[in-house]
Amino acid sequence: MEAGAQPPTRRSRHLQASMRGKTWCQFCKLEVDSEAYHCEDCEVCIEDYDHHCVFFSKCIGGGNILCFWASIGGVLFNFINIAIMLGMTAAKNGGTINDSPAIDPSLALEASTGEQEAVADALIELTNFI
Repeated sequence: MEAGAQPPTRRSRHLQASMRGKTWCQFCKLEVDSEAYHCEDCEVCIEDYDHHCVFFSKCIGGGNILCFWASIGGVLFNFINIAIMLGMTAAKNGGTINDSPAIDPSLALEASTGEQEAVADALIELTNFI
């Protein structure tokens, strides 16, 4: 700064910024593009402001709008994928979402004594073989 020159005031900075297509943010105390918007939640200025997302706790704008839409698409893809998998499981199990179909307990008692003895003998032979 030259000797005897006055330091730039807020008004002079604002006028200089407006001549360059910029504006002075009174909250950030910075020179920003005239298209920028100051978000009260984030306390920052963001270009091409779209909205403040409460789920991401960030402002969505020009620099991150593609990432925002990609994350929304990923969440929707996961919901659709889960719905398809649940539908396929229900169709396979006869309308229920359980992992296995219902088992009738009376079927376990239908094996004859001879069949039970044959299975027991086979298990004994198997254990002797090992």
